[in-house]
Formats: sequence, structure tokens, C-alpha cells
Amino acid sequence: MNVFGNWSIVGFIVVLLGAGLALGMGGKPGTPGQSGALNVNSVASDPSAYKGSIRVQGVVSSVNTSDSTFSLIDSREYKACGVLTCATKFVQVRYTGTPPKVKEELVVTGEMVFSVKGYVLEGKELQK
Repeated sequence: MNVFGNWSIVGFIVVLLGAGLALGMGGKPGTPGQSGALNVNSVASDPSAYKGSIRVQGVVSSVNTSDSTFSLIDSREYKACGVLTCATKFVQVRYTGTPPKVKEELVVTGEMVFSVKGYVLEGKELQK
């Protein structure tokens, strides 16, 4: 067997892996997109994985003024189906400011924290 043949295969694999990483195929699901915000489905899939301040983009599907919370669904999912009830995942947001309107698309900056009802995004800032 030729030594150069083995190195050619290894080199080819290294080039493929490098190209995949450069194109974003090797990145962690839920890494920020061009807007710098994560999508709801990524955060909802593993909320404990997100430490510190994060930005999450989504569409408001419900508002509960009695406990200052609202739910976000994935923007892409909402745009694809056109109704608030088709989303399978959501992120619960606690925010003490003026509550957003249902169907409003926004980016929430805050931190994921564990509460009695599960993980919630403690919203510090809303951007429309």
C-alpha cells in the first residue's frame, strides 16, 4: 500500500471537515443567525444549554398579564403555517414592562432561568 495514498485520504477528510465547519454545518444547533438572535425552536429544545445573556427571536403567541409572562413561538414556523397554534415548541418569557401584542414579532434579550414551572427567559429588553 502506498503511504501517499493514506495521506491523500486523510487530507481529503480534513478538507471536507474544514469546509463543513466553514459553511456552518458543524456548528451547534441554535447558534445565532445573521440577526444575532437565536430561534425559539433551538432554545426550547435545550433551554439549560443557554447560559448568560441571549437574544431570542420569535412571535408572541399568548400574553398572561396576571403573572407578567408571554409565550414566543418560532418565527419561521409561524410564517410557514400562518396561525399561532401550529407551533410545537415555545419559550416562556417573564417581562415586567409593557406586554407585547399577540402576533408581534420581536427579539427578547435576557437569561434562561429555572423556575417552578420550568425554564423561563427573564426578559430584560424587547426589540420589535
